[in-house]
Formats: sequence, C-alpha cells, structure tokens
Amino acid sequence: MGCGSKPKLETSKRLTTRGGVPQTGYSRLPAGLLLSVWNQCALRLARFLQTVVRRGAASGFESDPMTSRLDRVEEWLNLARPARYSARQLATLCHVSLRQLERYFKGSFGHPPQEWLNEVRFQEAEKLLTSGVSVKQVARRLGFKQASHFSRAFKRRTGLPPSAHGARR
Repeated sequence: MGCGSKPKLETSKRLTTRGGVPQTGYSRLPAGLLLSVWNQCALRLARFLQTVVRRGAASGFESDPMTSRLDRVEEWLNLARPARYSARQLATLCHVSLRQLERYFKGSFGHPPQEWLNEVRFQEAEKLLTSGVSVKQVARRLGFKQASHFSRAFKRRTGLPPSAHGARR
C-alpha cells in the first residue's frame, strides 16, 4: 500500500453502528430489534399451533385443512337430496374430492358416504310411502330410473315390499 491509498473494505461483511447498536448490511434496523421481532413472531406462531392442535385433539380430528372444510358442513341431510343420493355429487357440492369425502366419512361416521346416502334415501322412501305417496312417485323423487328397481332395492333392504308400507301402486 502506498502513502496515498486507502485500505479496501469488503462491504458485504461490514457492520455499521447507529447509536452504538450494530446494524446489518441488508437492513438498517438494529440487530437487537430484528431479534426481538423474530422472537415475538416465533412465540405467536407457537401459541397459534398449540391452539390448533388443542382444538383438533378436542374434536377428535387431526388439524388437517380438508377436515376443517368438511367440519363446517352442519346439515348433511340437507345436502343428500341435492346430491341426488350420490357420494360423487356430494363431494362436488362440498368442493372436495370423492376420496377426501370417503376418508372424512370413515373417520367421522364409521362408514362410507354412499352407504350413509343409501340409508338416508331409504328412510326418506319409508316416510313417503307411509304418507301415502305411490311407489312410482317415490321412485322418481329418490332418483331411481324405474319403479321396479326401487321396489327390488327397497325389499332387499327392509325385507318388505314398498306396498306393505301403505303405498299405492
């Protein structure tokens, strides 16, 4: 180095001070303040995660974003008819895949959604038949293409033909 030359400083490693507090080269915030903000964020995140885990454990579910979407469905029975008693249509109405709906039903209710929908469908059929609605109208309302198919399925499920429930032919 000559007499008139200045020493070269590497700017990437240089720390400056403001009021005696070191500052990083990337930010002009004091390093102590950055550490404090970081610690506060970490504490808040930890508290939030503990709350999520506690809520999930209390409800019997893991904190999975898909279960929370399906947990918000309050009236499953009100969705069965618009879904035309189809698990695939029910999944579409809930904005989830059929597989996600199947996992949710298995964990929450202990059986697949189509099995539940069939049960709801035949309970509705019994109500309609005992109120005097004809077999043909019940079959049409519940989405069966033919009354004979409905009659066979109903008898297989209940052991009695639909006409035994007070329905007109």
